[in-house]
Amino acid sequence: AEKVEGPVNQVTLTDRYTEEAVKFIRKNAEKPFFLYMPHTMPHVPLFVSDERYKADPKLAYKLTIEHIDWSVGELLKTLTDLDLENNTIFVYSSDNGPSLSKMHHGGSAFPLRNGKGTTWDGGMRVPGIVRWPGHVPSGVVSDEVVSTIDLLPTIAEITGAKLPAHPIDGLSILETLKDPKKASPHRDAGFFYYRKGKMEAVRMGKWKLRLGKLYDLDADIGETKDVAAEHPE
Repeated sequence: AEKVEGPVNQVTLTDRYTEEAVKFIRKNAEKPFFLYMPHTMPHVPLFVSDERYKADPKLAYKLTIEHIDWSVGELLKTLTDLDLENNTIFVYSSDNGPSLSKMHHGGSAFPLRNGKGTTWDGGMRVPGIVRWPGHVPSGVVSDEVVSTIDLLPTIAEITGAKLPAHPIDGLSILETLKDPKKASPHRDAGFFYYRKGKMEAVRMGKWKLRLGKLYDLDADIGETKDVAAEHPE
């Protein structure tokens, strides 16, 4: 196998990922393209290039997120420079909540409960931003339940691509993106939380049931009060 780099310099990873992504966009600007860009940061261990980190190591997570923010800005700037900003679907999200055991390297999910490796919302609920001018309204927040597994069927519907023959768990959320008042397809179907192959919780609308305990996420986003006795139905 080819040795790409050694020793690995992870301090500059975010910069290099961004540079390569910008090159890819420019190279493919004249035709439809798909860019999947999963940053290594802020996964632990963090590698921080900002000089402020040396003076205060507690800034590690904050500075790493600022660096990611810069990277996103560079991609958007490139799309603008190429006159592609209004003809590109831009999705920003994460894969899981913070690693709380890593302290200032792990971040915080407050006011959500717990973090990565759990099926509490602190481990499962993540940011999700979709930018598609003229189709997805800007400045609007939706509380509907959706997932990154919904991206495949959603983009397939937008582009007219065929879905794979085998079953997939995702559902198209195109109508919810266009009109945040429309219910997510998961509202009636239910959203299931798994950990290590075991189902630990299920959510329908504002209700989240886990191991006999029931939480009203509209009234109790931190999953602190079991209301199962009050709502036996």
